[in-house]
Amino acid sequence: KKKNDSASADDFILYTVKRGDSLEKICSKLNINYAKYKSVILSLNRIQNENAIITGYVLIFPKSIQNQ
Repeated sequence: KKKNDSASADDFILYTVKRGDSLEKICSKLNINYAKYKSVILSLNRIQNENAIITGYVLIFPKSIQNQ
């Protein structure tokens, strides 16, 4: 059977926020252009204040935006 086109866990990177992290630093580590994909990242993770990410939270990033 053909797989459907819905997203699966394989399509995402899971990242646990560490002390001192910022979304920009995390994206840099993951080779993601934060400026370009900021709205996607904030929306996907339901982040209202990009400066208030919490240590221990698990964020998801689509693999499709890496190295873009």
